[in-house]
Amino acid sequence: MKLYHYTDSAAMKAVLEHGRLWLSDIRYLNDHNEYKEGEKIIRSVFDAKGAALPAANASKIIKHLESYFHSSKASYTFIGSFSRGEDLLSQWRGYCPKAGGYAFEFEINELKDFCAPLHECIYDDAAKIANAESLFDFAERVIVKGKGNKSKFFQTTWANVAKFKNSGFSEENEARAVIFKKQNDPAIRFRARDNLLIPYIEIEVPYDKLKAVWVGPCQNPDLASESLGRFIEHLARDKKHPLATHPKPAVKLSNITYRG
Repeated sequence: MKLYHYTDSAAMKAVLEHGRLWLSDIRYLNDHNEYKEGEKIIRSVFDAKGAALPAANASKIIKHLESYFHSSKASYTFIGSFSRGEDLLSQWRGYCPKAGGYAFEFEINELKDFCAPLHECIYDDAAKIANAESLFDFAERVIVKGKGNKSKFFQTTWANVAKFKNSGFSEENEARAVIFKKQNDPAIRFRARDNLLIPYIEIEVPYDKLKAVWVGPCQNPDLASESLGRFIEHLARDKKHPLATHPKPAVKLSNITYRG
């Protein structure tokens, strides 16, 4: 399967040059309401299923759930977005500036083959409810019956929050890298964007799975393609750089007509 990561020119250059992909905290994504939708659905399902349990047991489960949601203030859920949409206009518009952007094309056999844990995003409301119901059953086993790992319950809760997306974004057909970190983890960094400082972490680029870099719709596509090709060749001449020993990614040009 092919996965695409859309980004701007500065990030594209940094990724190729330093071999690192950036994963940002879920609260700082383009759609800042994303994780709130996941929390809302899970709360609703937990309230409904909890009504069928003894009040004391339901209360224990809900309290743990709320403590996990509240713990987001002392921890991070880092997200990396990878779409199955090749040369997708909505992705160019959503993740790249008006002047133009780039997209990395990765090819993997299964989601587990990537360099970080990948989760299928869920857009269908019925599927979200089904996942939340399974999460409740897991919570009941762990919290009420004492069978299982609370840490695993925490991670599963936030993995569900992270992969629930509004159905309006289904065109993206997205898989997400999801990594949890405590706030004191030394791997956490911050970058400036507009008037915010965005928490992020870095993961290594799987160069063996990087098949191409796409040039998005822009005013000077031929020049952009040429300079990208020259940059890749420049990096590959450095014997210390991974591209010196891995196949160089192809340069591909978007078929979408620029209307800026």
